[in-house]
Amino acid sequence: MAKRFTDTELWEQDWFIDLPTKYKLLWCYVKDKCDHVGIWRPNTVLAQRIIGEPLNAIEFLTFINTEEKKRIVVLPTGRWFLKDFFIFQYGAVFSPTSPIHKGAVKALLANG
Repeated sequence: MAKRFTDTELWEQDWFIDLPTKYKLLWCYVKDKCDHVGIWRPNTVLAQRIIGEPLNAIEFLTFINTEEKKRIVVLPTGRWFLKDFFIFQYGAVFSPTSPIHKGAVKALLANG
């Protein structure tokens, strides 16, 4: 089981507060289910079953990606990349000799 850091201040951020409840849950689900670099293969059918509400991926991305901040990038592969995930989990200093960072580069390149 992967263990991750979580931002406890998320619950006080205006953009998150303004999300419909089902999209708050989807945001948390995507953060928990993405890989170690922040890439998630969208599976809205499964997410809908878990959340118990109909979901619209385009509507969700519209809520998440505001004019002030783009939080998710849809990659050429169709997968979603959570822009700040890796930095939040591993820090802002990148070391090309770190095994974790080498793996991150490999995963990012593989997904375009």
